[in-house]
Amino acid sequence: MSGKIGLVGPIINTDLDVCFGGKVVGIIDGEKEDRNVKVEKHGAFTLTYDEHLNSMAFIMQDQEYPIVLHSARWDTGSEYTYISIHKAAGLNADKYKTRSATGIDGKTHKGKLYTVTVELPGGIRISNVDIGELDLSMMRECDAIIGMDLIKQGKLTVDKDRFSFEI
Repeated sequence: MSGKIGLVGPIINTDLDVCFGGKVVGIIDGEKEDRNVKVEKHGAFTLTYDEHLNSMAFIMQDQEYPIVLHSARWDTGSEYTYISIHKAAGLNADKYKTRSATGIDGKTHKGKLYTVTVELPGGIRISNVDIGELDLSMMRECDAIIGMDLIKQGKLTVDKDRFSFEI
């Protein structure tokens, strides 16, 4: 089964640029994608921002300690959630699933796909999330991209200097 991965910028509103320049478009390869994302714990948070919408996040799978994402970029132009190759090193990939993406350099990048639980500020916990591995080195201080697969589980509000998310 294949599907659209989406855009990673530029998405520009009057006073907000939440993305970096360029596109990430691709397909999902392998078995049918499992879209049974489950909200395990509801919550809410509000954070301030400068240039990009960033928050901390924790990725949990089978490991004893969660992977800490110090800078997860919220990107309404990305259909899916991604984790940097460096941060994904401690995860177990589904050997039958990969995700391909065409980056801003015009090259297609194929990365592993991981099924994880994501914990966000405010105690929000979402399980059964498929996140793709992607080289995010071109994005300054970015461990992951929070895409619409997670954002659409709740309500994202962006104001002049802060953003809020609630489920």
